Amino acid sequence: MIPQTELDAAPRVTLADKQYPVPLLVPRQQRIVIPKLLALMRSMAINGKIDPTNLTTDQFDDLLDLVYVALTRGTPDLKREDFMEMPTTLLELIDAMNVIAEQTGMMKRGASSVASGEALAGNLTGTTSLPA
Repeated sequence: MIPQTELDAAPRVTLADKQYPVPLLVPRQQRIVIPKLLALMRSMAINGKIDPTNLTTDQFDDLLDLVYVALTRGTPDLKREDFMEMPTTLLELIDAMNVIAEQTGMMKRGASSVASGEALAGNLTGTTSLPA
């Protein structure tokens, strides 16, 4: 069990108007999250910006998997079914990737706080804005 002080200090992800703490991930979560996160970052990076407009169903499933697994570190009682029924947006899920990348050690701490949706892993900078 994670001490409450660690949960209180952890960065948070907001989904469906609720905040979820994401403490540092352990190998159990990292082995699922990191490969999916790396693959998504590579596939969504266009000219140094994150562009989710070509996201496939399989990639979207990977995004859901990695966010869910990361959330379970700080919220172990979160059920997959409850997560799948959250009224959330694609941009919220993508923004969660910043916090998750930070909590896996793939990105320096504090880098994601510059602006929402910016700086996914080192050399990827841009916004998660979808074209109109």
